[in-house]
Amino acid sequence: MNHFLKGAAAAGIVIIASMAVNIFCNMHGINLDSTGISMISPICSILLYHGFIRNEKK
Repeated sequence: MNHFLKGAAAAGIVIIASMAVNIFCNMHGINLDSTGISMISPICSILLYHGFIRNEKK
C-alpha cells in the first residue's frame, strides 16, 4: 500500500505541474502539442516515483 500512495503522489505532482505549465503557456498564447505533453508526463511521473523509492531499495 505504501508504494501505491507514493505512485499516486508522484502522479498528482506531475499533473499539477503540467496544469501550471499549460495555464502559463495558454496565458501567453503558446499552444502546446498534446502528444508531446502526454509522452513527457508519464516519464516524469515514473522518474519521480523511482526517486521516492530509491532509499527503500537499500
